[in-house]
Amino acid sequence: MYLFKTLESKYFYQPSWIMASLVISILIIGYLFSAYNTRVILMAKALFAIKNNSAFAREEQSITHPASILLSLNFILNVALFAILLLTAKHVVAFVSTKNEILFLMIAGLVLLIYFFKAITIKILGTIFYSNSESKEYVHIVFLTNQMVGILFVPINIFLAYGNQLWASSMYKTGGVLLIVGFILRIVRGATLVLTNTKGQQVYLFIYLCTIEILPLLLAFKLFENTI
Repeated sequence: MYLFKTLESKYFYQPSWIMASLVISILIIGYLFSAYNTRVILMAKALFAIKNNSAFAREEQSITHPASILLSLNFILNVALFAILLLTAKHVVAFVSTKNEILFLMIAGLVLLIYFFKAITIKILGTIFYSNSESKEYVHIVFLTNQMVGILFVPINIFLAYGNQLWASSMYKTGGVLLIVGFILRIVRGATLVLTNTKGQQVYLFIYLCTIEILPLLLAFKLFENTI
């Protein structure tokens, strides 16, 4: 007995929880552009403008602002959904099993834990290297990058879930490239932020930051390589 009904689309049969997650993401984005339109636009600009990013990072509630929280939730939902769609497309897990939504929640929880501990670790390193200001800004860069990437993942997941199967390969590659671009952008912004500081210890901080970013990426790549 299945926990969710299966909805018929033009090309696929998809569990209704996939449609529900996509609807939640669309509602989140629609609400944000309606209620916090100016702030969302400034956040997008801050991703590429160091001056704007510093101003956002200095705000007391930049990460805990409702817009940031909702965008982070959207990122977690869409990365987890992308992972599920990728795994099921490769027949790693059965697509009509009731276990899929549980796996989806597990992946979402894992992503949340990874970025929670990453933020804590960066702040601890900032304290050790007397770089609290830089570490705070870098944490903001990480979350800001993820939030913007999460918005772009919504149409990708819609195409993967309900689009023509001929597009699937291109959409998976696009999603992978998007994650890589987000990773590179974080590293470049982190390098600009840390290495422009004249303190000698900042170089060591940058090395640790690279380790924090690269190690989970390598582990994830190894996991998918062994699984798919």
